[in-house]
Amino acid sequence: GFECGGPQWVLENCFHCGTLEQPTYMDLDHLEELMHMIERERIPAVSPIEQRWTSRSTSPMSPAYSENPADIFSWVGVIMY
Repeated sequence: GFECGGPQWVLENCFHCGTLEQPTYMDLDHLEELMHMIERERIPAVSPIEQRWTSRSTSPMSPAYSENPADIFSWVGVIMY
């Protein structure tokens, strides 16, 4: 069964998806393309796929770094338990 708090590996991608006022919808396009590829190639996908959004980061080391405070970012992760 599922052991909450157990080990997990996460493969995560982060990308810019516009601003709240002007979203690019790249986030939704990316996930839809990913799901179509999994189905088309018949890839066993037994792990959850998680998508979340954040505002920009002011840390230059962050994948969500931006100087524009209005920027938003999408994070898509595959969680392997």
